[in-house]
Amino acid sequence: MPKSHPATMPRRYRTDIQGLRALAALLVAAYHIWFHRVSGAVDLFFFISAYFMTTSLLRRLPESGWHAVAGFWRNLAKRLLPQAWTVLTATAVASILLTPITWWRQILTELESAALFTVNWTLAFDNVAYIHNGDTVSPVQHFWAMAVQMQVYLVWPLLIGAAIWAARRLRRTPSTAVAVALGSIALASLAYSVATTASRQPFAYYDTFARVWEFCAGGLFALALPHLRLPRALRVVSGWMGVAGLVSFGFVADVSGSFPGVIAAVPLTFAALIFVSGATPDATPDRAGVGRWLSARPLMWLGGISYGIYLWHWPIMTLWLAHTGEQQLSPTEGLVVIAAAIGLAWLSTRFVEQPIRSAAGAASARRMLAHLRRPALRLTGIALALGLVVGMWQRDITQITSTASDDNPGASALAADYAGPQLFTSLQPALTTLDDQWAEWASRCETIDSHDSQLITCVNDPQAAAADGQQPRTIFVAGNSHADTWVTLLAQLAERNGWTIRTFILGGCAMGTGDDGLFEPDVGQKPTDCIAMNETLIDAVAAEHPDAVFTVGNRSVADSPELTVADSLVEHTERITALGVPVILMRDNPRFSQSPSTCLAQQPDQVIGIETCSVPRDQVLADVDLSEALPTTLADDPLVLTIDLADLFCTGDVCPPAIGGRVIYIDNNHPTRAYVQTLAPWFDAEFTDVLAQAVDAAAAGRHLAV
Repeated sequence: MPKSHPATMPRRYRTDIQGLRALAALLVAAYHIWFHRVSGAVDLFFFISAYFMTTSLLRRLPESGWHAVAGFWRNLAKRLLPQAWTVLTATAVASILLTPITWWRQILTELESAALFTVNWTLAFDNVAYIHNGDTVSPVQHFWAMAVQMQVYLVWPLLIGAAIWAARRLRRTPSTAVAVALGSIALASLAYSVATTASRQPFAYYDTFARVWEFCAGGLFALALPHLRLPRALRVVSGWMGVAGLVSFGFVADVSGSFPGVIAAVPLTFAALIFVSGATPDATPDRAGVGRWLSARPLMWLGGISYGIYLWHWPIMTLWLAHTGEQQLSPTEGLVVIAAAIGLAWLSTRFVEQPIRSAAGAASARRMLAHLRRPALRLTGIALALGLVVGMWQRDITQITSTASDDNPGASALAADYAGPQLFTSLQPALTTLDDQWAEWASRCETIDSHDSQLITCVNDPQAAAADGQQPRTIFVAGNSHADTWVTLLAQLAERNGWTIRTFILGGCAMGTGDDGLFEPDVGQKPTDCIAMNETLIDAVAAEHPDAVFTVGNRSVADSPELTVADSLVEHTERITALGVPVILMRDNPRFSQSPSTCLAQQPDQVIGIETCSVPRDQVLADVDLSEALPTTLADDPLVLTIDLADLFCTGDVCPPAIGGRVIYIDNNHPTRAYVQTLAPWFDAEFTDVLAQAVDAAAAGRHLAV
């Protein structure tokens, strides 16, 4: 890189910023542990890191050129990798010991991507909500922020270097060129962030490109701060305002549900106010300002280990909760977690990071190589330890998966003429593979714009022709993931009979109007999307007149035998039957407050565990047929028919986590595909019979209308 005159950038050590790092780390931990919220303090780390990266590179790049880039990356590796990989190694070992095997694959997948600093993309594409992640809260989710920073760190010196090179060619000052570059990128990133946050907020939360503008803001502020001159009183007030804003912001804003759009500028502004408060010629904290407090020795010490505090607090908290089964830590337990995080952060900083970072310059290339060899070997040792643990863990998962039987009878064991074994030492599917057990069927899907929402509808491609003398049938499937559960069987039945299946399914969106508050849309979806999907269904029914609409007719209540049909579903069903199209209502399966499969995974013996984790039948399943629970308006309508196979999820006395050697549940309410497939004999017979009744009823209705 061509040399240029160095930019004038301040090199004064800001003790208050070291304390600010401590405050940010403690805020992140406190909000996670006690308030189950996100504080917005992570954005503070983005701002601070960009500020110091920019000032450092503007000092070094004009003089040292690309050697400064190599040095920056080398120091980056020594700063970030040792503690990160150490924490991941410890987290992997603790996860093996403390978490049920049903969680292992998810944790291992995220841990591997965390080690490569790409976990933010894993989480983004998985659409994981940061705080509420169902029953499985990954102990490495917080590494998303480190992944974003690492990705930006790798590019930042190239960006600054390119701007300085352009400045020399255009005869401009380096700071001007850098300001133009950062400003342009910031505007583009902010526009992208706003658009993506509005359309796919959970994805945007982890999206590096939606976060880059926050780093650019820190870099631009680094360029502007030397030119700011504020009266002492204003600086004092701004500092205290910044701290007060940072501490309280997480209570006021829904950070995890609204970031990283324009609202992310708020904590960055608070950070800027604190920087401004200490912008004095000698960087000495004002006696009345916040800098004096932030420069106190305890906060300075904590600031020195703030990286470790951030890394350690989340796995300690999540693994504690996983082991105890609690939903949230008590105040005392929270203090223990923070104390443990501080203690481990000091140990990992003192004995892992500092020995690797302590390599200083050498007078010759030979001495430099010799001096760097020991830190490199230490870092390699940490990486090998992490790789060994991950490899052994993956081997265990593979062994558990390979021992799962693929011919267990499942629901067939409930048949009166069943004469096979009753006890199974090997279950299907393996408890480590439950995340692969969602509904699956061959289909062609398309994205449509309907009722101001982008929706996905799918249709099968039946290869078989309708039987001789029979008309080809078209069945619409509507509702949420519980309706989707049965498409696994329905699609197979349709394939054999030459039927067409078209789905109008959206996770968390039951068929209905939503007036009763039962819409629970998936992450990234909105209640308005549920309404749009249901209205799209009505439009399609009116236009295409399918032979029937299939959906789940009730929503089971966790740990309750309650069997009710929602008013909104009744209303929507009546709209469909008014168009002369029958509706087939399927009874929902039992639900539980805790996952039966997780309970089973925590038992030392699976055979005994099935009995231990079973729930009395009368606690979750009423001995009433769905048809008997329908309101009069539906019960008297010949176009409304029901299928009730709920008793096949239980034995005569209990509802166990597995029947006939097949695990029944993915989580606390979704059946596994492996178990549902064993229900085919009952489902095929029931659906075929009910569909025939539906077609006859529709024909009779049309005859009467004529």
